[in-house]
Amino acid sequence: MSPTRTRAARWSSTSSKKLVRVTLRIPPGELSNDMIKGVFQAIDYSGNGSIETSEFEAFLEHGSSVMHMSQQITEVVTSVVWPVETNPSAGTVRMRELDKPFLEDALRETRMENKKDEEVLGEKLVFNLAKQTSKGLKEHLGVHCEMTNVANVVRLAIRNENKSAAEIDEMSNGEEVRKAREVLKAVRQFNLRKVAKLMNVDVPQPPTWGGRSRVQTSEDPAVSLRRLVK
Repeated sequence: MSPTRTRAARWSSTSSKKLVRVTLRIPPGELSNDMIKGVFQAIDYSGNGSIETSEFEAFLEHGSSVMHMSQQITEVVTSVVWPVETNPSAGTVRMRELDKPFLEDALRETRMENKKDEEVLGEKLVFNLAKQTSKGLKEHLGVHCEMTNVANVVRLAIRNENKSAAEIDEMSNGEEVRKAREVLKAVRQFNLRKVAKLMNVDVPQPPTWGGRSRVQTSEDPAVSLRRLVK
C-alpha cells in the first residue's frame, strides 16, 4: 500500500476531534472531549489508535455489533445522544447552517434580490435628480433641457463616482465621465447655471442697467428736458 493511500485510509483521534469542533462546530459544552474519545475507541476495533477504512465501513454496515467492546467505555460515553437545544437563538442556528448548501442557496437568492432592489432605488434617484434639475432650468433660467438627457449624464456619473482619477484616465470615455461627474456635483448643489453650461444649454442673459441707460440717453437732451418740464 502506498504512503498516500495509507494516510487516506486512516482516521486519527485528532482528525475526529477536528471534525467535531471545526467542521461541525460543536462546542465542548455540548459534546465533551471524553465523549469524542470514547466513540473513537469504540469504532477502533483493532485498538491501534486509528480508524481504518474497513473498521469504519463495518461500523456503518453493522453498527454497535462490531464495536471494540474490550475498551473501557464509561456509561456516559456509551449512552451518548446528540444534544438538542429546545430553543436555540437565531445567531446559533445561522452559525451552524452558514456553510450548508441549502443556506448558501438562500443567501444567493437574497443577494440577487438585494442587487435588484439597489438597481431600482438607483434608477429612482437618477430620475428624481434629473426631474428636479430639468424643472429648475425651465422655471429659474427659462431654458428647456430634456429630463432623459440629464438622467443619462447623472447615471453615468453615479456609476463611476467611486473610481479614481487614474482609473478614469484608462477608460475609453474618460473625458465624458469626468464631465458627467462635474454635472452631478452641480446638480447636487442645485447650481443650475453651471449645469446648463456643462450641458451646453444656452441661457439668455438679462439686460444690464448700463444697456438700459444707453437706450434712455440716446434721446435728444432738449426733448428730454421739455418732457421733464411738462
